[in-house]
Amino acid sequence: MQLKEDSRNIIIIVLAGLAALPLCFNSFGTDLDGWRMIMSGITLAEKGIYVPSRFPGYPVPELLFAGFAYTGTASILPYFSNIVVLLLSIATALIFCTLLKESGINNRLFPALSLLFTPVYLINATAPMDYNIALFFLTASVLFLIRQKYFISGILFGLAAASRFSSAPLFIVLLVYIPLYSRSHKLKSFSLLTGGILISLVPFFSLLFEKYGFGFLQFYDVPYPSVVNLIGRGTVKIWGIPGVLALLFIFVSIIPSLKNRLSEIEIRSKGILFVSASIILITAIQFLFIPNESGYLIPLIPFLILIAASYASVRQMQLFFVAVLISCLFTDIQNGTFTFSGPVVNNYFNRADDQARLEKISALQTAGNTAIIAGNTAVKLYIFNAQFKHRKNYSSGIFEIVNKNALDKIINDYRAVYCLPEARNEILEEHGYDVTGVSLKIKVYGAPI
Repeated sequence: MQLKEDSRNIIIIVLAGLAALPLCFNSFGTDLDGWRMIMSGITLAEKGIYVPSRFPGYPVPELLFAGFAYTGTASILPYFSNIVVLLLSIATALIFCTLLKESGINNRLFPALSLLFTPVYLINATAPMDYNIALFFLTASVLFLIRQKYFISGILFGLAAASRFSSAPLFIVLLVYIPLYSRSHKLKSFSLLTGGILISLVPFFSLLFEKYGFGFLQFYDVPYPSVVNLIGRGTVKIWGIPGVLALLFIFVSIIPSLKNRLSEIEIRSKGILFVSASIILITAIQFLFIPNESGYLIPLIPFLILIAASYASVRQMQLFFVAVLISCLFTDIQNGTFTFSGPVVNNYFNRADDQARLEKISALQTAGNTAIIAGNTAVKLYIFNAQFKHRKNYSSGIFEIVNKNALDKIINDYRAVYCLPEARNEILEEHGYDVTGVSLKIKVYGAPI
């Protein structure tokens, strides 16, 4: 009977995840980092040069996307990378469902579906970002850790860190778990775990170390957000407004019975709760130091749901699933403005607008001896030309940020010169001049996305 229930859960989770498949065929997302990862793969496949999308490097997904470019898969199906990330995200939900079973949680379907439809998770499940790829390996690593398969756990954790280096500090959780909950010889367990991590992690980061030394260990820094924005990124931008309210309701309602429930939990389940709470704490601390994106908190999502599911009733978890599902479709805050469309809906239309804009700019560029000064949007144009227009010279006539001498040469070499508004701002900030004041030949095209 239990097997039938597990099979039913697997089918429902897979079908629910595949319902997001149409979202994959709508650009590579609004986060430029996803486009940079595709570009890193194209550069490696075509030139044999590994250039990380950004530091400290994300070699597992970058090499994965390079494989798609090298085999021509991306040219046949440009959104293949999106589909693969979605499939890994569905697999993470299935692994999470197994973790719930290991925790002794009978109602596993709604917590797993809640993970799938958490807005920030679903958005990143349909774009070539590293967050969900890293979480797939991290969740699998935790599962094998609980099962005392330390070598396999170490290999998977190394792949998580090689997918997203901010996963590396979570190694502390695995180390502390062994003396507290391991049933085998502690030194042997520790050796197997660290050996597995080194085997999978070192080959990937040796590529970065060989080229940059320890200089690859750097992070892109942005101004620290206001308290309101910080709270918003850590709550509404993850769960949506209904999701946050439902999660608060669950934790407030279970506080009175928390002590009694904890004493009833088996030692194996306590180990899972320890790992979950530790991952949540370390991820939250990291976010407070570098709160650039809500996606930085994705590693804590399944483990926070697991803790909630350990104490909440079936009805409460059903309520939470309905809340996050509503969050995807309705109510969001964008640029400080409340909208009745949800974050997933807004993301879909923003991606569609971005793709339509790239189509227009690309057509403009091929009108004949025309240069486009595109700033950071240049990466999107390169990929659009390479994977959608199948142009071998995908970078021809497209320039990023240019200094004054380079701009003079562009003006002389091209019949028409267009500058995107975002590039105009970037050049003004970095080089201190306004491109429109250099020559009447330069026209500012459209509005930034």
